Amino acid sequence: VFVNARTGKVLDKITLIPHTDEQCKAQTYYDGEKTITADNIDGTYYLRDNARNIGTYNGKKWDGRTIPDKSLLYTNTSANWTDEDKKPPLQAHWGLEQTYDYYKNVLNRDSYDNNHGPTYNVYNPVIWDNLGYYVNAAALPPYGIMVYGRGGTANGTTYKPFVALDITAHEFTHLVTDKSINGGLEYRNEPGALNESFSDIFAACVDYHTNGDNPKVWLIGEDLTEKGFLRSMSDPSSKELAQNRRQPNTYKGTYWYTGSGDNGGVHTNSGVQNYWFYLLCKGGSGTNDNGKAYNITPIGIDKTQKIVYRSWMNYLPYQAKHIDAYFGSLQAAKDLGYNENSKEYKTLIAAWEAVGIDSLLPRLCKGNKVLTATKGGTITDGSGEEKYPKNLNCTWTIEAPADKVVQLTFTKFELEAASGGECGDYVAVYDGENDKATLMGKYCGSKIPPVMRSTSNKMFIKFYTDAFVNRDGFEAKYEPVSTTALPLVGSNKAISVYPNPARSEVFIRLGESHDNITVVVTDMLGRVVKKVFIGKVAENDVKNIGIEDLSTGIYYLHVVGNDINRVEKLVVNE
Repeated sequence: VFVNARTGKVLDKITLIPHTDEQCKAQTYYDGEKTITADNIDGTYYLRDNARNIGTYNGKKWDGRTIPDKSLLYTNTSANWTDEDKKPPLQAHWGLEQTYDYYKNVLNRDSYDNNHGPTYNVYNPVIWDNLGYYVNAAALPPYGIMVYGRGGTANGTTYKPFVALDITAHEFTHLVTDKSINGGLEYRNEPGALNESFSDIFAACVDYHTNGDNPKVWLIGEDLTEKGFLRSMSDPSSKELAQNRRQPNTYKGTYWYTGSGDNGGVHTNSGVQNYWFYLLCKGGSGTNDNGKAYNITPIGIDKTQKIVYRSWMNYLPYQAKHIDAYFGSLQAAKDLGYNENSKEYKTLIAAWEAVGIDSLLPRLCKGNKVLTATKGGTITDGSGEEKYPKNLNCTWTIEAPADKVVQLTFTKFELEAASGGECGDYVAVYDGENDKATLMGKYCGSKIPPVMRSTSNKMFIKFYTDAFVNRDGFEAKYEPVSTTALPLVGSNKAISVYPNPARSEVFIRLGESHDNITVVVTDMLGRVVKKVFIGKVAENDVKNIGIEDLSTGIYYLHVVGNDINRVEKLVVNE
């Protein structure tokens, strides 16, 4: 205390205790009286929890562009917070404390960044009203800011304040996603749907650990309107939802969204992984949209949340798709001690199959398969991203319409190399309906075989592996073509790609002139990641393709034109 020695007037006061966290009673908007932590400074209580590094701010005067100033913190004159207009921010404050405690106590994570980073709750950011945020909530990574709308009427529905516990936990989880090992999940299409799903999943976990097991755990936004909810994890396509809010429970099944709205349906297609999580926690039976029956015995939320958390934080690339979540969850389960024979590991797979992810999985070839080449298709060893098994003996008989012949184009080829001039593993192609026909070629090693065309409407292909070395396998496309089709281009000078490995760009030299050239880059699963139309090229033309947007890894570069179809392996390095 600074006092004028002559007059005795108090000039200033400085507290020697910078802040004091104190337990307070708070009347929250949705959950009644709760205990919260506030910062007591000289008898004024600020809605700030120093131990958890949380503050809750009045958004009416926030500029919407910067970290909110401490002058915007809600205050009270006592440890008993009862003002009606403070109930929504008190709800958000309490909810964020519960969310912080869940992550710290259950997942051993200290705040969204796992480094005790500050989190700023901003209620009623009126500056964003024109963006519709009065009926929404959002997270703003990497700043640790969360904003909550005050509610209102939109599209004929009246909403209460967006401060319910599951909303707070959902938005906080977006901050966590941004800090995953690969820099988060791109907020569009499949990675965006996974992003939204993880926020729903851990909102349910926070709700469960705060309020116990009850049906509302599996609903999102059930408190915001007089009746109804925003999403259901237990029944994503519930008839209680408006038509435009129903979600798929099967990958690319009913209600799967394929348009450009909502960043590619991030709030719709999240239903697939949501339902997968629900099945693991609570179990369920039925038949999915692919006609596959399932009956899942749950492993419980305690195990499931830790498997999902580990996969989410460690194994999903920035542009992850559902198949990445599948493999990530299996690896996370192994990390946590659940081997391939465990109930937990097998249930993970069964639940993924229940939501249709098995449609993306490789299927190993076996026996003979007869294919009708009316429109074309693909054959593969079936190992996907894994190496093909030993001791395989698979055959395909491909039959085109009577007035066509079969054309075979290999797009991937990585078999055991020849030893002493003999192929231990090989692909053999015959010009006819079986292996008694003329042998067109027998191939092993890593060189892409030439494009082949039968002389009749039938072609026979054999894939054999021995008991020793195995490699990545092969993929080939077959199609019916006219008997008067252009001759094949088989010259070794047809194409060269350099540098390889490459980083920011790659050059393609075409040894002969071609028309309507398109360059297509696919990943190891055959998914198109880049497509560039070049058009007409002259002999020995060199074209460059930018690849700075591709992640590190192995790709296949397809050069396709009127009279050429060539594939080269492309390695992208850091």
